[in-house]
Amino acid sequence: MNHIQHLVETYQPQQILLANDKDPAGQRMNINLLGNLDFSSMRATTNANLKVEASLLSEERAVRVRIELSNGNAKTMAKLGADLVKSLDNFKAPTEKKSELTFFKDTQVEVMMQNSFSNLKRVEAFVINQKGLQGVAEIIRPIQKDFNEDLKMGEKFSNQVVQRLNTGIKYKAVTQHEQLMVIQVPKKKLPRQKLAG
Repeated sequence: MNHIQHLVETYQPQQILLANDKDPAGQRMNINLLGNLDFSSMRATTNANLKVEASLLSEERAVRVRIELSNGNAKTMAKLGADLVKSLDNFKAPTEKKSELTFFKDTQVEVMMQNSFSNLKRVEAFVINQKGLQGVAEIIRPIQKDFNEDLKMGEKFSNQVVQRLNTGIKYKAVTQHEQLMVIQVPKKKLPRQKLAG
C-alpha cells in the first residue's frame, strides 16, 4: 500500500480506477485501498482522516469492517456505524444474517457482516461517499470474475474501459498479488524515465 500511496503523491493523478477481481476478495481490496489511501494530494476530500478496513473472518462467511476516524467521538462513530448497518440491512436477502455493530473506542467502530458481493458493494459505496471520492476514484468491474478470464474467453473490455483507454490520457498499471490498480495520469506529469517493476 505504501508503494501505491507514493505513486498517488508523486503523480497526483486526476482519477484512480480500481480494476480488481469481481469477487469478495477483489471488493475487500477495493475497500482497503479506498479506505486507507490518502487522496488529499489529488483534491480536497471530505473526512480525509477516515480509515476503513475490511478483513475476512471465520471460514470466509463473515467480514469485519473497521471504521476509524482520528478526530472522531462516540456520537460521530455511532452515526457512521449505524449508517453502514442500515445500508447493509435495508437490502439484505432473507437468508442473510443481520449486520452487527460493535464499538471499542471513541475513534473506532466495527461492523460484522456476511461476506457477500452485495454487502461489500455497499461498503465500497459507503467509503466513496464518506470520503468524498466521487470523481476521484472509480471501480471498474470485469465481465467475468477477472480481466484475465475476460481475455481468455475472448471477450472485449467493457465499453467504459475502452472509452477511457481511447481518451489519449496515459495510464500506469500497478499490480500486486494479482490485483490491478490503474492510475490515470495527466500527460504533463508523466515522468520521462520508466518505473521499475
